[in-house]
Amino acid sequence: MINISRFMESDSPDKESLLFSMVSHFFSERDKGFREKIMTGCLAREKEATTMVDKGIAFPHSVIKDKIPPRVLCCNSPEGVPWNTAGEKVSIIIMLVCNEEDHLPTLSELAGIFQMPGVSDRLGKAENAEDMTEILITAQSQKEENWSEDKEIITNSLLREADRLASRMKNARIVLFSNSLIQIMALSEQFKPQNAILVSTRSRVLNRSALLNKTFSRIYHAHGFINDEKEILKQLWSEKILLDGDIVLALSGFEFDVMPHSISIFAIPRDLYE
Repeated sequence: MINISRFMESDSPDKESLLFSMVSHFFSERDKGFREKIMTGCLAREKEATTMVDKGIAFPHSVIKDKIPPRVLCCNSPEGVPWNTAGEKVSIIIMLVCNEEDHLPTLSELAGIFQMPGVSDRLGKAENAEDMTEILITAQSQKEENWSEDKEIITNSLLREADRLASRMKNARIVLFSNSLIQIMALSEQFKPQNAILVSTRSRVLNRSALLNKTFSRIYHAHGFINDEKEILKQLWSEKILLDGDIVLALSGFEFDVMPHSISIFAIPRDLYE
């Protein structure tokens, strides 16, 4: 269970100075070289694509080689800080600092917390960093009550196997159905870019294509309900995004955590009309 009780307030006027103030505050006991490693990782990630994952919420992270326990650091910016090239402001900043081994498990756990009902809305109304942290801790407790360790182990194994199969089979494609950007970020780091198609019905996900294009070979805007798997796969086939003979590994059925509740296999087009 990750510790999300560290929080601070910041009046920094821009993204880089805010990140610097967070690193300086939370790692004041470490030497300058260590803090520079974290800053370098955060800025490199931001250079690839913005880490703004929802309206007013950003999720910067730095993965370093040092063996350290995962650190989740919360910051509230009352005035908001411009975070992307469009100048959209962020008030809630959740920074993850960890090593390569802990990166994906910690990212998955955080994504599960954000998937709890109403968390993003409540965070948007938080008046200070202490309120923000209390919201996250409450959501974490609720998640833990419903969390199945066995389900996580099984599903992670299935995800790894899906990616392995897609890598070995020339005509296999992974199709991820999701409307949660933080969930997508957590899962996408497990996929090889050439294998995966992202399907979403939400504009806030589709508008983050710069963040997602490095992982997904295609980002597809589906209309209607995202749980209509077969209908959406038919659309992909009719638009020749999926081809005759493709084998689709469909990941879907998400609810309140980062794990898919359904991993289905479709032969295209035969299984779409059964």
